[in-house]
Amino acid sequence: MVTINKLSYRFGKKDLLHDISYRFRPGVLNLIIGPNGAGKSTLIKMISRQLPAPTGTILYGKQPIHCFSPNSLAKMRAVLSQQVDLVFPMQVEEVVLMGRYPYFNGKPAREDYRVCQDVITYFDLGKLVGRNYNTLSGGEKQRVHFARVLAQIWNKKDTELRYLLLDEPLTFLDIYYQFNFLQKLKELMQQQPLVVVGVIHDLHLAARFAEELVLLKEGSILASGTVNEVLSKENIQDGFGIEWTNVFTSFLHVSDT
Repeated sequence: MVTINKLSYRFGKKDLLHDISYRFRPGVLNLIIGPNGAGKSTLIKMISRQLPAPTGTILYGKQPIHCFSPNSLAKMRAVLSQQVDLVFPMQVEEVVLMGRYPYFNGKPAREDYRVCQDVITYFDLGKLVGRNYNTLSGGEKQRVHFARVLAQIWNKKDTELRYLLLDEPLTFLDIYYQFNFLQKLKELMQQQPLVVVGVIHDLHLAARFAEELVLLKEGSILASGTVNEVLSKENIQDGFGIEWTNVFTSFLHVSDT
């Protein structure tokens, strides 16, 4: 479990997050939604320790996040940021192997190669093996990075909890791979002990796949809970500043289909 308590973050004169408390549970897909500038990416960066927490606390399990060394944190927590790109030419399997860097010095072990092969297979990337990463489409690159971050925390041998943090992971993906990725995430949570927290913009996908939603507005939590609790008429209008239309009624039922 990831527990945040009274978390705030200020940049200059602007409060990006204000007094946020929440518990992200393992085994369920936790998604964060909200309009641009609501603080979604800032929250992910603080939970992952990419940004400091000047006020409030962040716990991984029962341990404060600041107590972990960089290497130990890297072995239990993986982050997919909004924009990830590589300048140097690398083959796809070399990019995936980057996820194993916390586990070796200099030369990968047989286990590192095995894990990379597992995640390449899991994300159906076999046809991309041997390709130059820089020749891939935006969607293909994103899928390779899915494999890279999963290789970092891939854990089928023990029951130690891992943490996967995703900041707008569906960028560049067509609708097939958006559904495919979210379905695979949910399958993976049944196979390995994971806390998954992601930022998403598409409310239809959030309604279809999320088990827990957090709706942010102006750096504070406007609503949290199940899809039906969060995607109400009032919350949609208040959070996003748009009028209720018939299309939004599907949010209340899509999780049951």
